[in-house]
Amino acid sequence: MPRRPSAITTLAALLCFATTAGAQAVGRLLTGVVVAAASQSPLGHSMVSLQPLGRQTFTDDLGRFAFQGVPPGNYRLRAAHLGFAPAELPVTIPRDSAPTRLRVELAEVQVRLATVQVLADAPCIAPGAPDPLKEREFSVIFQQLEQNAQQYRLLADSFPYAYHEERTTYSVRGDSVIESIHHETALLRSDRPGWTYHPGRVVSTDFITRQRSMHLPTLSDFASEEFVRNHCFRYGGEVRTPDGSAVRIDFRAADRLGAPDVNGTILLDATTYQIRRAELRLSQVPSALRKVATVDVTTLFREVEPSVLVFSEVHGVSTMVPSKDLLDRIAAIEDHVLLDFGFLRTDPRRGDQKP
Repeated sequence: MPRRPSAITTLAALLCFATTAGAQAVGRLLTGVVVAAASQSPLGHSMVSLQPLGRQTFTDDLGRFAFQGVPPGNYRLRAAHLGFAPAELPVTIPRDSAPTRLRVELAEVQVRLATVQVLADAPCIAPGAPDPLKEREFSVIFQQLEQNAQQYRLLADSFPYAYHEERTTYSVRGDSVIESIHHETALLRSDRPGWTYHPGRVVSTDFITRQRSMHLPTLSDFASEEFVRNHCFRYGGEVRTPDGSAVRIDFRAADRLGAPDVNGTILLDATTYQIRRAELRLSQVPSALRKVATVDVTTLFREVEPSVLVFSEVHGVSTMVPSKDLLDRIAAIEDHVLLDFGFLRTDPRRGDQKP
């Protein structure tokens, strides 16, 4: 079982952390709580950011947050929680006063999307996010996808973590024989730079070995301006899954790219709007890979903390062009499984992180 950090942070500990850290910083203490507008119930594990300082944090189990050492001035505080519409409000930190305390109320997302008829995959001529004037309710759902990605990015950037994953690769022949099985365990960190999405550049070549690598977007890429600007998005209806009802979002790479990119489907829980599954497919296979017909990757997600999601499994399949020889390889498969998870320095509920 993955190691789970402490789930409860008391207000005394939160304020103690803020006061101790703030003793060496110039500025004031800003605290607050995020609650549901209808029930006034605290919203634990909400994302809270303070701009233009670039400070961000998660709320604790009782919806509380704190920013220490905030210089006097005017700011914008933004709070977001999956299943709720984000809220942004102005904040003024006076030069001489008691610590500033805020109460942020978020309204629950309530949309009723019509049943859709499954149609053939249409060309992507006008990529970009759904137009809120033409597709208001789908735009709200799309905003929830973006919040998933932003939350994932906040966790990785501001509260770095390490994890072990088990990798297994193997091939399947036409006579169903499995061969070339290889296992390895890798230790990875979220604060180490990795591949990031660029349109039409998901396939790269090592100029020394001439080996080609296929990179597919992660959850944090789904909300990037580059990804949104180069894909069309469509509401795919509410579907049944083993974990319950889910909202389906289909996307397709812009036709103008003319180079390998990704198409796919994302499933959000119909109640919480947490991402559950991402199914990606290479939009076109490079001509240099003549034996490869399709490349499909499925990623499953799970909570490591309430409302904090990371991948749990990745299953990738490269299907080969059909062959009459049963000894030929018909598929190359690569599986990644999350083994454990732990924060490197700070639990997300123990105070904000400075850039």
